[in-house]
Amino acid sequence: MLIKPDCIPCILRMSITAIRKLSLNDYAVRELYTRILEIPSLRGRSWDITSAEIIELVWGKIADTAKSADPFYALKLEQNKRIMEVYPFLERLVDEAPDPLYTAVKLAILGNAIDVMISDSR
Repeated sequence: MLIKPDCIPCILRMSITAIRKLSLNDYAVRELYTRILEIPSLRGRSWDITSAEIIELVWGKIADTAKSADPFYALKLEQNKRIMEVYPFLERLVDEAPDPLYTAVKLAILGNAIDVMISDSR
């Protein structure tokens, strides 16, 4: 689906949330955010693009600034470690559910909502 006006503030919020998780000084944060704001679709100048394509452009700017293909690698490792601590409980939850597939999908959606690029939690 092509970008809609409602997508722009969401992508910008996601961008600043992700940027704040990097070890950048205020000047670098402003510079990076300014580069992100140069993306034409985030300024209402191009509507023939999907949100996913814009997020890929944003991610590229973040990765370039951090000089890393995956600037959130350490954070993701920590999140994975935490989830593995409760994995036996989640596995039991799915196994014992009346509809295991439905429960597994709900848990997957929840996991995506906690994604590093989206979530404001630490």
